[in-house]
Amino acid sequence: LTMDGILVANENVRVNKLCLPDLADLFSDANAARAGLFIHSGFRSYEEQAYAYSHAQDKSVVMLPGTSQHHTGLALDFTSSEIGKVIDLYAGFEKTKGGIWLAEHAWEHGFLQSYTGSHDSIRAESWHYLYVGKPLARVYRELKSAGWYGDVFLLQTAIHLGMRQLVFDR
Repeated sequence: LTMDGILVANENVRVNKLCLPDLADLFSDANAARAGLFIHSGFRSYEEQAYAYSHAQDKSVVMLPGTSQHHTGLALDFTSSEIGKVIDLYAGFEKTKGGIWLAEHAWEHGFLQSYTGSHDSIRAESWHYLYVGKPLARVYRELKSAGWYGDVFLLQTAIHLGMRQLVFDR
């Protein structure tokens, strides 16, 4: 299935229109690289998240309803043609061509892997990316390249606490 060049694994994938232009560019580049990348899920309602949580065997990869980034429509779960519709810690998305491509290029399009450690008790999810916009993604990439220890949540907190100029005018 496609949504204006954006490959989706399910017909009910919904995303926030704020990220659509950059998401379309991301897929244009991923498709040109033959990465085999697809969106597995995007926006989830409270009820959809409750269903996902109640059916998850491993609660360390699913947020409680009302707390999920998916409620914004800016968080996307990706998959690859190599593993299909499987979203699982043990599926190996990070080792697929799509997963490798996304890890290297998502930031160029304003997307960051938001669960990289155990933030909010959620284990690292190689398939879960959050749209933060190109400027913040660029700053995050630069900080990480310089050895910064934080994650996207810490960077967003710093900006929220009034460090916007410090972050963007480095």
